[in-house]
Amino acid sequence: STIQDTSGGFIAAWVDYKNNNSNIYAKKIDSHGNIMWDKSIIFYPYSEGMIGRPQIIGDNLGGAIIAWLVYNNSNPNIPSQTLMAQKINANGDLLWGENGIKIPVISWVSFVWRETTYKQDISPSVAFDIAPDGKNGFIITWNDLRNFSLDPYTNIFGDLSAQRVDANGNFLWG
Repeated sequence: STIQDTSGGFIAAWVDYKNNNSNIYAKKIDSHGNIMWDKSIIFYPYSEGMIGRPQIIGDNLGGAIIAWLVYNNSNPNIPSQTLMAQKINANGDLLWGENGIKIPVISWVSFVWRETTYKQDISPSVAFDIAPDGKNGFIITWNDLRNFSLDPYTNIFGDLSAQRVDANGNFLWG
């Protein structure tokens, strides 16, 4: 995922799969092709699963906000997917801690299908998107499956949920 920065350069974020792990990197390049951040920045080094689907937006200050999914493959006691976000300033510094912030979107539900009860993690597996909020923060939306139903005449697609996050990584809505 790539965006143009405020000075005519660009910031790119991508997933790199090495040593059976996945990490998200970002790099800033100026308008002349010079690398502005002397190293790629690693986001959320996660050894118990995979991370992916980074989305990036500018922060209007020469930095960026990046959101991504964490896919947990090994721990059955936590939901299989989590949304994360990180803010980087124009100098490449991580502003929301080493691992970024966790977007609180996951819930566990139980449902019965064909006389069997299942404990299922309901997560933003279908889609998520981010957009700037005009105040150096962002709004994230996702397909919320907490009200999901197996009955094809009710809510088989779930709901749309959203959260606004300010420039400091604070959640502003509910």
